[in-house]
Amino acid sequence: MTSDQHIRLLGCHVSVSGSPASAISNAMRLGATTIQFFGSSPRKWEVRTPRHDEMAEYLHDLKLSNVKKTFLHAPYLLNLGSANPVMRNKSTEALAAHMKLAELFKCEGVVFHMGSSKGTIRQASVRDTIVGMKKVLSMTNSAFLIM
Repeated sequence: MTSDQHIRLLGCHVSVSGSPASAISNAMRLGATTIQFFGSSPRKWEVRTPRHDEMAEYLHDLKLSNVKKTFLHAPYLLNLGSANPVMRNKSTEALAAHMKLAELFKCEGVVFHMGSSKGTIRQASVRDTIVGMKKVLSMTNSAFLIM
């Protein structure tokens, strides 16, 4: 392959039901070369760190697969621009936890929805979102966020 030829990546959202390694087997079954999956329940704040054996199986299967790029999807609950400071704090904590989880999974990035400015003025929400993203980045060793 010459340097100007590109590998086409086909991606999809895959289930990790059962264990993180199922993301890889589901991707292989679908012929995907790029995947996105939830690191924990998309409707809960809690983040469960996979056991060592689960991570070893996932990383082994990933290495043997045709999957070239992986992305972690953070929970839907996040709202970095919320008018409620408790919601903003929970959102930054959860997003930082998912960033750390993404590092374990060797992901390219974390996909998340910033939330809504409902209950506040848009400019304040944008400001709070920026502050929240900077806080998340300061809480992790990562430098990747995908909105």
